[in-house]
Amino acid sequence: MNKKDAMIIDKTHVLPYDKGNTMRWLLLSLMMTLSLIGDEDLGEIQIEGTAPTEDGFSEVFTLPEYIEQRSYMPNAAGQKRMTTQEAMFIPGVQGDPLKGLKSLGGVTALSDMTGELYIYGSKPQESQYSINHLPIGYVFHGFGIHSVISPDAIDQIDAYLGGFDTTYGDAMGGIIDITPRYPTGSDSGFGHIGIYDASAGVDVALSNDVSLYVGARRSYYDLLLQAVGETTGTLSEEDNVTYTQFPNYWDITALLDYRFDDSNAFSVEMLTAKDDLTIQTYNNIEKDPLATGNIDNDSGFFSAGARHRYEGSEQSTNTLLYYNKSYYNTELFTDYFFKFESQRYGLFHQNDIQLDDHLFTFGVEFEHLDLPLDFYLSRPPSPNDPDFDFTTEEKFRVDETIRIDTRVLFWQDTWQVNDDLTLRYGIRYSNTDYQEFQGLIDPRVSAVYQLGYDDSISASIGLYSQIPEGFQTQEDLGSTTLSFERSAHFMFSYDHVDANAQWSISPFYKRFDDLAIDVLDANGSTDTYASSGKGDAYGIDLSAKYRNGRYYAFAAYTYLRAKRQVDTSDPTKYPFYGDIPHTLQLMGSVRFLDNWAFSVLTKYASGKPYTPIVGTYEDPADSRVRPVYGDLFSERLPDYFTLNLKLAQEIAMKDGSSLTWSFELMNATNHENVSEIRYDDDYRQEGYITQLPLLPWFDVTYRF
Repeated sequence: MNKKDAMIIDKTHVLPYDKGNTMRWLLLSLMMTLSLIGDEDLGEIQIEGTAPTEDGFSEVFTLPEYIEQRSYMPNAAGQKRMTTQEAMFIPGVQGDPLKGLKSLGGVTALSDMTGELYIYGSKPQESQYSINHLPIGYVFHGFGIHSVISPDAIDQIDAYLGGFDTTYGDAMGGIIDITPRYPTGSDSGFGHIGIYDASAGVDVALSNDVSLYVGARRSYYDLLLQAVGETTGTLSEEDNVTYTQFPNYWDITALLDYRFDDSNAFSVEMLTAKDDLTIQTYNNIEKDPLATGNIDNDSGFFSAGARHRYEGSEQSTNTLLYYNKSYYNTELFTDYFFKFESQRYGLFHQNDIQLDDHLFTFGVEFEHLDLPLDFYLSRPPSPNDPDFDFTTEEKFRVDETIRIDTRVLFWQDTWQVNDDLTLRYGIRYSNTDYQEFQGLIDPRVSAVYQLGYDDSISASIGLYSQIPEGFQTQEDLGSTTLSFERSAHFMFSYDHVDANAQWSISPFYKRFDDLAIDVLDANGSTDTYASSGKGDAYGIDLSAKYRNGRYYAFAAYTYLRAKRQVDTSDPTKYPFYGDIPHTLQLMGSVRFLDNWAFSVLTKYASGKPYTPIVGTYEDPADSRVRPVYGDLFSERLPDYFTLNLKLAQEIAMKDGSSLTWSFELMNATNHENVSEIRYDDDYRQEGYITQLPLLPWFDVTYRF
């Protein structure tokens, strides 16, 4: 296994990072998991909304009624959206609406088993997720199997792939904004049983004006293994990987809503999640001897917010006080560890005022961060450095607390110039006391021009900024003199929307400046970082949807090219490791016999780029065989293809309840999709590490 685990400080959370034969033991652990139980399931699927309908799945086969906040600009370039019902109907999402993001054009995941999304050529950590500005500790549980949010607590997902407005910041890539579904006191709920986990939720009235929703989910493979006496075992004999704590997770979502009157509402919103994993791996004992032993990870977060919402005839406000606590406790191999428990306190306020043809939006954000760091590790590996060797890398012992205060002002005007033309222009000012970043201004402009009732053209141009990854700014590992990383977005779109069909043609270009890139020492190893990197991403995004009450279909094709500079010694822009030139997705669904539905989703994508091994040499220091690499990201893995099938039935009961069952085949052709190249101890290629094989699964959801 040509992989060494380390941890990346990603602003306020820590992410495991992959290199070489990426996390082979994790891929194989899921395969072994499936074989231990027999039937395969990666989660839940709930196709209905909060209440059953007489005509099954009608919310998917007709044009949804999307929620539009007052400041939302219809048909603006770079924005997409989907309701919970739309997202959960897609074959392969296993009842998790956030996994439906992978079906959007311009959004790419490099593996079946990850929740990391690349948006229009941006890194996953360059995009932000929130629940209407309430921060989330992390979005997906391990392997990307599920998101951390109860599906019934999600009303709509808005994806801003570029060119987003001034109310969003600290992101050069995209914004995923989740609209919560506030409880209505309907005394309704659901119970779900899948082969991998179980979940339940209920919406109850506490009084005439106060309603509460609580939803919870728990994986139970670890419980089944304990019941049969398999508290320890082997995940892979070939790779010498065992477990003592089988991967497990749980999450809880709670929403309390108090409606003063028709215009005012107060809510308390809470989200918490936890993940555990303990394995032992010895596959690296020849290649990288220090990268062997225990990997013990305990992570989780708690987010809570108190929100006031006002909606009047000419004005609306959204005021949120929030708190977020995130923690990661990771022990690696023999003597290495990473621990932190961050706490964030913040205020977000947005005010929208309609004055004649102008909608003025303005607001503030304040956030205080306490981030205690305690670790003994090397710098994290990077895809840009395929020759990373944990055994010989310098290790750093750090025990410190970082405190950061951030202040933001934003303003914009959405001007209805005439019946056909709408302009939006504004600025976002950010200021922080962290190191030497201080303050900067990001101007942004958008325009939409209607070409008749159904068609429009649009453009968005703006600047977007964020602080580099946390480890790059830490004094021991990186540099304390870095500046904001910046990106300029140029988004365009032609859109058509009618009662049955929607399609768009959307070219895009993103330019990246002041990227934190490596400064190499005399031996070619990373010594520090400098804010001098450049990059760009460009392409075209084509998408179409059609529905007529019985049939629902969509198609999405994206052409993308992305390149970035790697280190200060070389001005060349190399292919970005998230550069996937071609992605095509086709889905078709049909309703029959009123309450049955059958869906097919097929996806093709170019293989991801990798850096080939072109030779070997013997390290004179310890006689290990070491690889010689060719040009960075100069070759590609085989192309990706999958075909997912789903058959579902919704049975409406006389008492108003419903029972929905679903059977699905993921990768129905059992196509061998390659994740990494497998090398032996002498770095000779001996095969491929593959992604998910054919996986059948079944689940049942009862709603009342």
